[in-house]
Amino acid sequence: MEGAALDALDARDAEVFRRVTATEWMPVDQAARIYATAVPIAFPGEPRPLREFGREGARHNLKGVYRFLVRLISVPSLIERTAKIWERYHDTGHARTERLSDRSVRIVVEGHPTLPAALRAAIAGWTAGAVELTGAQNVRVTEGGDPTAWVWTITWR
Repeated sequence: MEGAALDALDARDAEVFRRVTATEWMPVDQAARIYATAVPIAFPGEPRPLREFGREGARHNLKGVYRFLVRLISVPSLIERTAKIWERYHDTGHARTERLSDRSVRIVVEGHPTLPAALRAAIAGWTAGAVELTGAQNVRVTEGGDPTAWVWTITWR
């Protein structure tokens, strides 16, 4: 599968794909190209592969002691913490949360008008996967907004 993904990328993106690690930063446009090209190969037949990639990323990132801690906090607390760490992973934009009801919250990212669709889809999947790890049921994440403010609305029961 890795070979197929590498073959599908252009030479510059393939080089980054070969050397990237979990702690290495890459430009958002390059990450988006790699995601858009390689993720469908990794999730063949998946109708929304970028979302599934994000969901799997949450399951992978939030393992061990983090999985235990995620089970102890509420969904709004998890989403609030997620928004607070935006700047750790992104050098553009600011994230905030809005509580809409007892079972609905929103993440809003402002100041990042060029956030690529591939990354927005992966963020939606990661958010859904993280919320599912709290034990919440029937988790839904809808993407919306525009270049002035990207929005992910999360509902659950």
